[in-house]
Amino acid sequence: MLELGSGTAIVCIGGVMSSVNSVCSVLQALCWDMVLYLAVLLLLCLCQQGLTDETGMVVPEDHSCGEQVFRQEAWRSVGGAIDRLGRQLLDSLQAGLEQPNVIISPLSVALALAQLSLGAHNETQKLLLSSLHAHTVPCYHHTLGSLLQHLTNTSLQVATRIYLRPEFEVYQSFIAESLRRYRSEPAPLISVEEVNQWVEEATKGHMTNFLPSIPHDMVLMLINAVHFKGEWEARFDPQLTQKGEFYLDNKNFVHVDMMRSAKYPLSLLEDGELGAQVARFPFKGNTSFLVVMPLPGRGNVSSLVAKLNISDLYRRLPQESTMQVQLPKFTLQYRQELQEALSSMGVQCASRLQGGAQ
Repeated sequence: MLELGSGTAIVCIGGVMSSVNSVCSVLQALCWDMVLYLAVLLLLCLCQQGLTDETGMVVPEDHSCGEQVFRQEAWRSVGGAIDRLGRQLLDSLQAGLEQPNVIISPLSVALALAQLSLGAHNETQKLLLSSLHAHTVPCYHHTLGSLLQHLTNTSLQVATRIYLRPEFEVYQSFIAESLRRYRSEPAPLISVEEVNQWVEEATKGHMTNFLPSIPHDMVLMLINAVHFKGEWEARFDPQLTQKGEFYLDNKNFVHVDMMRSAKYPLSLLEDGELGAQVARFPFKGNTSFLVVMPLPGRGNVSSLVAKLNISDLYRRLPQESTMQVQLPKFTLQYRQELQEALSSMGVQCASRLQGGAQ
């Protein structure tokens, strides 16, 4: 039996990872589908040299990269690098009273930093590529770019764009490589309304007013948005949804809508070494919703992050079996400046990195 009625959990959906505390304080998620919208904005006040200096010319990857056919093995490698970046970020971001939940999209952050590295050089470029764990992936930019192209045929949609002040002259190789590698279209940075309209359209209308304003000294913005809509492989019967107790801690609880099933096909693993229960809820289209929940008395999410290996967990999950399942309905919202978290990871050049999710 799997009962998500208490405690704290880590959930992973594709390139998205979140730490969920008091998951059910807001109760608006659909029983039929799961929809996720994220946007990440990298605001630059120039990162040393590179974007405007000819010495910052984009360093091309080996010509053999263009001749390789990247399949599952290469994508697993870049997926592992993105996963490590995500765990580092999750470990650096602390939940608080105002935002008890943490939601991050490692894929979105990786895209922003990878695109920035195309215009960096020397130590700055090394720092960026090191934070991306790019040394573990042959032909990093080519592999990540091919993965993005593959995602266009899945339920996880990614859109990227470069905004530039009309009077700002940027090195054209950076623009060309951003477009070629990551399909990041350049656009004039005119108003916050235009930027917010693009984010709203990229997230199918579900993320509005992403930016309250644009700093007056902002000359260039790298922005990407992720839209995911997952349909349960085995749907919960909405007629069985009823109120249940969700414990915020050992003593306090709230009454929330609980989706229930007496015979739900689920892959469930209890990992004593990790000190967690792991459950995989399959979606249609070869995606899944992975829940990692600490075992009672075995610590919290923070103690799990350093030991997490998502790829290893997927490999060790057993075959599905039918069991009784109780899952809360929830809606999460999150907005966070990532500068401090990235600085703690050694990434000092981004003047402001902001993320938001709904």
